[in-house]
Amino acid sequence: MLIRIIGFALLLTQALNAGPVIAAYYSPWSQLSFKDVPYNRLTHLYLSFFMPDGNGNMPYDGTATIDSVVSRAHAAGVKVLPALGGGNTAPTFAGIAGSASKRATFAHTTRKFLEKNKFDGIDIDWEFPTIADTAGLRLLVSVLRDTLDAMGKGKLITLAVNCGTYYGQFYRLERFVDKYDLICSMTYDMAGPWSATTWYNSPLYGDGK
Repeated sequence: MLIRIIGFALLLTQALNAGPVIAAYYSPWSQLSFKDVPYNRLTHLYLSFFMPDGNGNMPYDGTATIDSVVSRAHAAGVKVLPALGGGNTAPTFAGIAGSASKRATFAHTTRKFLEKNKFDGIDIDWEFPTIADTAGLRLLVSVLRDTLDAMGKGKLITLAVNCGTYYGQFYRLERFVDKYDLICSMTYDMAGPWSATTWYNSPLYGDGK
């Protein structure tokens, strides 16, 4: 579906006790009109996907569609966040997170991006960090947290995390979970070519191990 209520990404953890979360992803360039998004059934709407360049620069300008989506969502009391990343974006994130100057550029241009488009925060969908990226991810989110807090408007930072033992083992959330407002568990890629046995990619239940 072009708009996907997050069944695969069950929203598990909320640092702010604000009640249940019903979120969806929407692509501004999709064939589904922004007029058909069920804003009144949502609490959060993720616009997907955006990506900084290799130097950490986020685009400042939005589009008429983004303006319309944000306006309609805010009128319904829905928070709107751009989702950064998605599949095959790990090298770009790793390059930015591993450089102090690129982290600073990313944080600065992200602030401009949020202000320009009246977004309520940022979602990071890094698929997927490796063991070499753990420290960089923590530093990236820390500088982003400081930058967004300085805006003084309660901007959110959310993170999509693969909860499988293969892709999900290097986020190390326990080291800086306080930097996030919401953590989304992606309950897919639980099995694949790295698995010793054939199993479901997105199971409803554990494998009994």
